[in-house]
Amino acid sequence: MVSEEVRNKLSINDCISFETESGGGIGMIIDDSQVNVVVIIFNRVTSSMHQKYSLRLVTADEFPMAYCSNMIEVMANVSDKSTIPRRSITDIVFIASIKEVESLFFHIAGSKSVYFIRYYIETDGSVKDFASTFYFSSYMIEPFSHRIFFSLNLIAQSLTRSMHHLKETDVGSKTFRMLLSMESLIYLSSKLPSAVHVCALMKESSVIYYSSLKMEARAGIVTKHYVRVLHKLAMLELCRILGSIIGLGISSSRPTKKVRYKYCTINSVLNSVELQEELPNEVISHPMKRTGCDGIDLVYRTECRQLACTIRFTKLHVSSAEIATSRLPSCDVQAPTSSAYVRAWFINDGVILEVVSIGNNYAACKTPDSNEVTVRLPLEIVSNLVNSFGC
Repeated sequence: MVSEEVRNKLSINDCISFETESGGGIGMIIDDSQVNVVVIIFNRVTSSMHQKYSLRLVTADEFPMAYCSNMIEVMANVSDKSTIPRRSITDIVFIASIKEVESLFFHIAGSKSVYFIRYYIETDGSVKDFASTFYFSSYMIEPFSHRIFFSLNLIAQSLTRSMHHLKETDVGSKTFRMLLSMESLIYLSSKLPSAVHVCALMKESSVIYYSSLKMEARAGIVTKHYVRVLHKLAMLELCRILGSIIGLGISSSRPTKKVRYKYCTINSVLNSVELQEELPNEVISHPMKRTGCDGIDLVYRTECRQLACTIRFTKLHVSSAEIATSRLPSCDVQAPTSSAYVRAWFINDGVILEVVSIGNNYAACKTPDSNEVTVRLPLEIVSNLVNSFGC
């Protein structure tokens, strides 16, 4: 349920879900007042609608993002309008055109609040292509839900990027910072009722820089909002709003023009936020206490509108496809590219070695009782040794 503060800010061109006595649905506000709003209804596209209007199907080749993430398609009927009480609005929804979904700027695929649209029905009953851009136009003033969509999409992008492309080291945490509006934080917090929520006033020092090249040290009180995702139910709520891929990532190099696709492969490393079923006991008694368990901590500073996100995760060796598919059923796990993996042991010239890191087709290795790299071997040779004399 959307908060009262968010509901009162919704206005023309905001997309919403609603629940009235006669039923529920989704739509876009075209006229609003303090008590009632007028919406254009969006209906889910069914197989009968495909046959009636001769619509082409959504295929993996033409629309891979929409198809693979099982997104729901809707269609707008310009003549289908309804007046509903403002109090019946239950949530904000995001309806993106198919071009936006397939663009480079869409990152919250798999979210339960995002739909895509290809067509709309004109007043004369004809079907037209929906080519307008809802969210990525550069206007100075945008509808309320569009601004929230932009913020959530940016958070999803940052979280996903932080979990991918990490080198195969023992590092198990990542922190990033970004600017975020207070209204976006309120909306995100309302969608995470199971997370740990804390608001605290804290004394903090800072440095002021003057145009005369003088500097001054000051101390003042800042307001910090903590949203901590530390158990599975809270993570499920986060994935529902930001997309199913949140909390997972692979240690791999980036795709290039020559190698367009990178996959999760057998013997690779999967970065995963491994959460407990219940909140840790130390956090229940002290909500702001630092903990060594996996989780995602969102810390928002009201004065500068900055969000700091810290992710603690576990590196898993993908010894079988089930390691990945048990965490993401739609995961595409490919055949192994190499038998060598971090922490693999093998015998070389009668000496036991352990793989420390892999990069640029070389494996840095050390002896099990040493902490320093002693030798760098070609990856192909290490793979053969692991297969023959490894574990």
